[in-house]
Amino acid sequence: MRISRFIVFFIFLLLFNSCGGTQTKLSKQPSMHTESNADDGMIHADLQSCDIKSKKFFVYELLHDSYYWADDVEDKNIDIFSDSTSLLDALKSDKDRFSFIMDKSVYDEHFNSTVANDYGFLSSSMGEGNSVILFVYPDSAAFKAGIKRSDIITKVIPLDDNKSAILTLLSNDGAKREIKLSQESYTKKEVANSKIISMGDKKVGYFVLNSFIGKNINSDLDQLFDYYKQNGIDELVLDLRYNGGGDISISAHLASLISGKKSFSHVFQHHLFNTTYSESNSNSYFDKYSSHALKLKRLFVITTENTASASESIISALRAKENGMDVITIGTKSYGKPYSMYPISFCDKVFFPILMKNFNSDYDEDYDDGFVPTCEVEDDYFHDFGDLNEKNLKEALFYISHESCSH
Repeated sequence: MRISRFIVFFIFLLLFNSCGGTQTKLSKQPSMHTESNADDGMIHADLQSCDIKSKKFFVYELLHDSYYWADDVEDKNIDIFSDSTSLLDALKSDKDRFSFIMDKSVYDEHFNSTVANDYGFLSSSMGEGNSVILFVYPDSAAFKAGIKRSDIITKVIPLDDNKSAILTLLSNDGAKREIKLSQESYTKKEVANSKIISMGDKKVGYFVLNSFIGKNINSDLDQLFDYYKQNGIDELVLDLRYNGGGDISISAHLASLISGKKSFSHVFQHHLFNTTYSESNSNSYFDKYSSHALKLKRLFVITTENTASASESIISALRAKENGMDVITIGTKSYGKPYSMYPISFCDKVFFPILMKNFNSDYDEDYDDGFVPTCEVEDDYFHDFGDLNEKNLKEALFYISHESCSH
């Protein structure tokens, strides 16, 4: 069952589609039907059988063929592994921190829908059973309950319906409260907390982009940049501190909105396959034109170790010589993921293998270990996004005023 060459071909089609191409479907191999779908961004591999051995064999073959580190993959007896996930964990390269397999039902809920059904917040453990709220989605159950970034969850009591819980919260001012929270459906809004900050004769735009996964992000970005354009902002602070990546075409669109006509049609990234498939190497591009675009000379980006992949590609692409942008990073070192993975559905699973390494138009290999910040600042959990006292935004504004870090 040689299917990997066609998977590589479909990756090319998906990249082409993101730049305005047409949807193409292809059926090959008597043992499997494979097609790309520009609407859901997936490659569909319909195996003739969905027994455990067939699924393991599918993963095994791809790892030995089109996987970026195929040369590192050992030959193993697949029968000794209980499932495709344990097989992947045993065979993937030591360099690979990224490839994974998930249930398709989970994928559909989190990656292929604009609607979420959960509590509506992100949190991080602080130890001793406590966790701090990092981000609250607008219009979610948590948002309606008044939960805010910096609130500390000290206790969680799950209720019998498995969809509700009683949370004990400690606010930044020391106030303690108890809230019953139930999962609700809400429209995911990844573009959030936008504002314009006046600094003397300068106007500074600021917003949070929490993810590059979603069907409404480009239109939300266009609307926001129209607002920035109408108000004549001079600088922009892009908060990507919890943005783990997503769709490269969205990051290329955002980069186009930031840099404007000086980058239109330039190479956003070069995408390089392994040596077996080097003839399939391809490019993604900045937009050919956008009426919503600004023409900023530089960009400030807030980063943490959770800033990864498509988020890092913006920094890399805009720093390329031909785009002539100064990208100043504030925060802590980013994650380091100059690689692309595409969702490949097979039976009830979705496989995210690393298939390409990405470079900007200068072919810089500059973020395997993450981007070291221009100005190092620890994440400030205890101030909300856009608060002028929040340490990362405060540092960016200091740099704008003084053309240097504060320390």
